[in-house]
Order: sequence, then C-alpha cells, then structure tokens
Amino acid sequence: MSLKRATGLLAAATLVAAASAAAAPANGRLAYMNGGSVYTINPDGTGAALLHEGVFPSFSPDGTRIAFAGTQFGPGGALPILVADADGSNVRQIGASLSPHPLSWSPDGTRIAFVSGLALGGFSVVVLNVDGSGSSTISPDASPDAAASWSPDGTELAFTTTNDTDIAVAKADGSGRRLLIQDGTKDMSPSWSPGGSQIAFFREANGRFVLYAIGANGSGLHQLGQTQANNFAPPAWSPDGSRIAFGGAEAIGYDRYGPYYRENVYTVGADGVGERRLTDSASLAAGFAPLWSPDGRRIAFLSSRTGYSAGSQLFVMNPDGTCETQLTALATPVSQPSWQALATGGQTNPLECAALSIAGSLDVERDHPALDDSRVYIYHGVVANNGNVTSDPLRLVTADESPFSYISANASSGACSLGARVSCTLPALPPGGTIEVEFRFNAFVAGTFEIEPEVEGTGNTPDGDASD
Repeated sequence: MSLKRATGLLAAATLVAAASAAAAPANGRLAYMNGGSVYTINPDGTGAALLHEGVFPSFSPDGTRIAFAGTQFGPGGALPILVADADGSNVRQIGASLSPHPLSWSPDGTRIAFVSGLALGGFSVVVLNVDGSGSSTISPDASPDAAASWSPDGTELAFTTTNDTDIAVAKADGSGRRLLIQDGTKDMSPSWSPGGSQIAFFREANGRFVLYAIGANGSGLHQLGQTQANNFAPPAWSPDGSRIAFGGAEAIGYDRYGPYYRENVYTVGADGVGERRLTDSASLAAGFAPLWSPDGRRIAFLSSRTGYSAGSQLFVMNPDGTCETQLTALATPVSQPSWQALATGGQTNPLECAALSIAGSLDVERDHPALDDSRVYIYHGVVANNGNVTSDPLRLVTADESPFSYISANASSGACSLGARVSCTLPALPPGGTIEVEFRFNAFVAGTFEIEPEVEGTGNTPDGDASD
C-alpha cells in the first residue's frame, strides 16, 4: 500500500491517473456465470442483465453470438449445448454433452470445442458444428481440468491428456494426434499464441506448476515464468502476443492442512522477460483467472478479496495493474468470464483511478492569546477513497517529532491513540467513502510547522490502484 500524505496546516493531497485520448471502443460486454445462470455486464460495471439459465458462457470471436451449456438434463443425463445471439435471444440447441466444461469457439466461429465425459467413463475432446449438423470426438483421453485451445488458423486443437500428464495436439477432425512433450513431468492448460508459433502451458517443476512455452511443432521447450502458477485457468495471451497473463499462487505459510497461498495476477513477456505482479491486496485471493479485453487495453480477473462468504467476484484493471475496479458485488460466486469483441474496432481509454487523499483545515480556540501555551488548536481532516475498489484497512499517523502536545484525537470510524504523535486505526474504505478525523493540541513554540498526517494501508497494493 503506497503512502499518501497531506502536509501543512491547510494541506490536501490527491493522486489521479489521467485518461488518454478517447478512442473507438472494441470491448463489448462481459459474460459470467453466477448461480446456474449466465449474466452480462458492461466493462464499467453498469447494466448487469440476466441472459439465460446456463453455465460456461463463451462469446463467439466476432461477438455476435454466445454459447453456453444448459442446466436441464436431457436423455441419458446429458446437458444441452446452446447458442444464442449476444443479447440472449434466438436460443437454439446445437448438441448435448455429459458434464460439459468451458466452451472454446474456433477462430472462424463455425465450431465449438469442449471436454466432455464422466469420471467413471473418462473424458474426451468433442467438437460441435455451430449449425447443429453434427459433432466429432477429437481425442478420448482428455483431462477435465483444462479447456482445449484452438490454433489461430482453426486447423488444430491443443489439449491436456488424462491425469494432466501431457500436452497433445490433434487436427480438428481428430487425425494427426501427437504429444508435444513425452516425459514424466505433468503438463497442463495449453494456450495457443495469437501468431500460432507457440503454446504456453503450466509445467510441474519441483512439486509446483510454472509457466512454460513450447513451439507448436514440439521444439524449443522453455520456461517463461518464475512464480508458482495457479492452474485454475489457462495462461492468457495478450491480443498482440507480446505478454501472457496468468494466476500466481505464492506459498506464504502452513497450517494443519498444509501450505496456504496468496493468489495474484501476473504478466510476463512472451520472451520470458519482465514478469510482474499486478494485483496485491491483503487478501489471500487478490486475483486469479485473468482474461484480456479484445483490444488489449484491460485485463479482467476474479478475486475473493471482498470476503469468502460471497466468493469470487469480477474485476477489471489496466494491463499495468493500475485502477483495479470491481464490477460485481453479488452474494454468491462469479466465474467463467468471457469478453465480447465488438466489430467497430478501435481502442478504449485506460481506466481512471485515484489514490487515497487527506484534506485538512485548522481552527483555533481564541479564548487564550496566540502565545499562551493553553491555546488549543484543532485540526480537521477528511480521509477519502477516490478510487474504484475498497481499500485495505488503514492507519493514519502524524509526524514523529513536532512541537505539539496532543490533547485528544477522534475519528468518525475507527480508533485513535495519543503519544508523541497521533495514531489512528481506520477501517477499509469503499469507493467514495470518507472518514473524518479531529486532533486537538497545544503548540509551545512560535513559528510555522507541519502536522503531516499520513495514511497507509495494512496491505501492499501497486501505485495507482484505487486501494492505495
């Protein structure tokens, strides 16, 4: 949590990220799954709407349609695979599947691949024709823990084999199956690069998964990330192929159940250079399952930082980690986000955000002369969260050394203690939230001095984050 300060007796400090020039948007709505239904929402958090009962939503590449699995079991216990217009109208069934998993559209929007099956009978990679004309099984030995990934030209699919042991590639008609890596190491969650030459995935190393990449032809295996990966969701390539976003899981301690982790979103260059942690709050689940916007100017992700009773909620941020913004605040978990691409093209503005601020003013009781040691001075301050997400719990302190003798200190929420300086423990502030503080003190030395109240969070978030 970066330090924000107000200096001087009448000082105020704010930090605001300026917006870049406006550009035509390319980012449509975000779809997500909540409580057995599919919803969509605008990227600014407005206009949330129920689309249809279903799970595993996935927008088509051109953004005009959305696929999802129904929740009503049909013959043989299969669930319907449905396709609708992007607004949820014109729903039609194109196939059915036993326990379908995340749906992946082919680049040309004519086919949908997914993993289907049951634990007792095994899992397969299945491809459905979007026009409903039929389906084909690409491979009968798939893992249910990771989605299949299309090559950019739509001719091949990469997938994780049974028991998360290998990365395999097969042609879209099921022929030409081959293993990219053949060793005793577990590999999972392949993600094809936009250019088609590389496949990123998670590889087990010394008991933990780490981000790797390999050439689509099986050559050039190399490590990209240094951080332990959270393999809940596959690596996410930026639209231009220059960076990869992924969830990290840093072991920070142990309890009677074993190690526990702090989850954050990371990015790293496609060449393995410049790994960077983007999210960083006091929560153990600050961020995971990242997803790039179609124009590459934002990253959506899930976070449980607001409390485990509600579970994961949907957030967005700039690609450098600034301006984390909460989109959903529901009573039950959100999952499986999918971002709609708009045909209009162009780029959206970066998100705007602001840090914490303190605005202060000074009063004085005039029943004593100015140089009388008994004269009481009163500092009134307002701590404000001008940003997009709830801050961490806060601590406000005055300068270590000053010619003041503090008489009292109060906060409209929280508690303050007195010593050589004032120290206040304040609760987390929601966006737009404020807390008023008041210090009363005597000044024994004539002159101009700074009160210098400082406010900081108990967690660590990157500069520019609204919870700074």
